[in-house]
Amino acid sequence: MRIRTQTSLASRLGAVGLLGVLLGVVVLIAALIAFGHVHGSQRAAALIGQAQRLNEDADQANDALHADVLAVLRATTAADPGALAQAELTLRADVQTFRVNVERAQGLSLPPPLSQALVLLRPALDAYADHAVRLGDRASSGPIPTARDLAAFQDEFGRLDRSQAQVTDELAKAGADTQARAAHTQGSAEVAVVIAAGIALAGLLGMTVALRRMGRRLGVVMSRERQVAETLQRSLLPDLLPTLPGARLVGRFRPCATGAQVGGDWYDAIPLSPGDIALVIGDVTGHDMAAASAMGQVRNALRAWALDDLAPAGVLTKLNDLLFTFNAEHCATCVLVKLSLAPAEPSGPVTVCVANAGHCPPLTISPRGEVAFLDEQRPLPPLGAVRGVRFSECSYLLEPGSTLLLYTDGLIERRGETLDRGLDRLRAAAMTAARAGTVDGDILCDELLATLFDGTRAPDDVALLAMTMSPPTSGVRHARRLSRTPQDVEYVEPRMQGDHA
Repeated sequence: MRIRTQTSLASRLGAVGLLGVLLGVVVLIAALIAFGHVHGSQRAAALIGQAQRLNEDADQANDALHADVLAVLRATTAADPGALAQAELTLRADVQTFRVNVERAQGLSLPPPLSQALVLLRPALDAYADHAVRLGDRASSGPIPTARDLAAFQDEFGRLDRSQAQVTDELAKAGADTQARAAHTQGSAEVAVVIAAGIALAGLLGMTVALRRMGRRLGVVMSRERQVAETLQRSLLPDLLPTLPGARLVGRFRPCATGAQVGGDWYDAIPLSPGDIALVIGDVTGHDMAAASAMGQVRNALRAWALDDLAPAGVLTKLNDLLFTFNAEHCATCVLVKLSLAPAEPSGPVTVCVANAGHCPPLTISPRGEVAFLDEQRPLPPLGAVRGVRFSECSYLLEPGSTLLLYTDGLIERRGETLDRGLDRLRAAAMTAARAGTVDGDILCDELLATLFDGTRAPDDVALLAMTMSPPTSGVRHARRLSRTPQDVEYVEPRMQGDHA
């Protein structure tokens, strides 16, 4: 059901995202096409306008050439060499300008009717310019042009003027039509863009409504799944902790702040023979059903071997071998503590045997507020990390009235910090609670959670297991380590408040 719901929501979110992309593509294509048409129309109108200006320049050059030829003839008749030379220079300059304007007009990419009209006009323009040059040359160096020559030049000028006027009219008409089409195209483009934008806006509004509905549904699903995950996680923890003579057990579990998956943190308390109990806390890597399954297997196997009266080091050694038989690749950190709550003498110290597989060291608080970590000198790897590891154990003496705290790394680890920094922070919080007179494990767990997380949810799952023994009736030294193994006995004081863990 969960997978089907997530798949359905994922499919709908994917469809909404694809619709948004399609709407964006539609608007972009519509805008590109519309503005491409507008650009083409504006470019065509600009070319026709340029052709009009060049044609007007050529028309004015025709008149200038006609006037220049007449000026040369007047200067020749007046026998004024200076005026004749100036008139010839003006004539040749106007002929050059005339030819340049004709070339520029012919080089424009105009529509076929206009370009064809300019091509047909070109021979008449060239002939007229050549005729004007010949008349100028004859007037200055050859026989003076006759009236007949002048009449032929006048007739040629008239024909060219009429032909050029016709082309001018065609250019003007084409220019007006092109401007009208450009304006119409621009208006159509604006309308198309507005319509496409309106469709896209309507689609986005629909997408927003759909996303809000799916968001609410997803929130409900995630909340429900988180509740299920937390319920499953808690179901793998003991419902009730055993009642002990002369001691009180308290457990806490706080799920991580994000996600709705099951973690691998757990704790347990296993009553053994009368007066003995095994306390365990551990963390299986991963946050999924496989991690929860591995945690359940490890927890059940540990219970069985602990009830079989195996020593803590032997239990962890067997658990390490067991993890290598699982199909999933999981490791687990674990601390197993075995206590003999029946002291050898009344009000005497309690023997504590600790085996640690890569887990955070247990913490103890004496009745006088002294804080110490029960840590081994040689760190051992987590369960399932190295095949064939033989785990060891250390024994300690705890005086009555002490509190023993087991916890998972979610209590102390922070992103970007070392483990020692987290242990120092836990030591300081425990010392503050001890100075305030906190000896009850229930109050201690609440104060540590409140101090270390300051009202925020933990970034990782947190499990705590605290045992507070009855107050002492005589002074006994606190947390004295007896031995690493039952065979090697050495009396060494544990690390106290001022030392680094």
